[in-house]
Amino acid sequence: MKIVFKVLFGLIGLLIGEMILGYILSLAQVVEVIVKVQTFNKLLMAIPFRLVIIITSTVVVGFFIIRMVLNERKIVQELQDTLYETLETLENYKRINEQYPSQVSDEDMERIRLKIKKIHHEIKIREIRVQVNDSDVSKN
Repeated sequence: MKIVFKVLFGLIGLLIGEMILGYILSLAQVVEVIVKVQTFNKLLMAIPFRLVIIITSTVVVGFFIIRMVLNERKIVQELQDTLYETLETLENYKRINEQYPSQVSDEDMERIRLKIKKIHHEIKIREIRVQVNDSDVSKN
């Protein structure tokens, strides 16, 4: 029975030794990379290189997602402003048309209506994108 325990403890010791040796070797590779980089040498020696890469990439991806959402919201706001301006123009044309029927052509009115439909459609598409991006950000 003592022999079995000695063999078992010996195997466990070898396993732990291999794990420690593997960790030391991987740490040596990290230190080698750090020495090659020569940037923030002391700081990077304290932090494992993979962790730095993971944190940096997560921050960069998060930044771009948030920036994309903010850009979409800004575009939606600009489109809504354009829509309101176009609606005001249409109302002005209607008033002018009522007072002076020959001043505004039906083609102008139709052109403005089509422009309003186009802008309204674009706003809907952008709002859907913002909602999808917001849900992506909240999941992350």
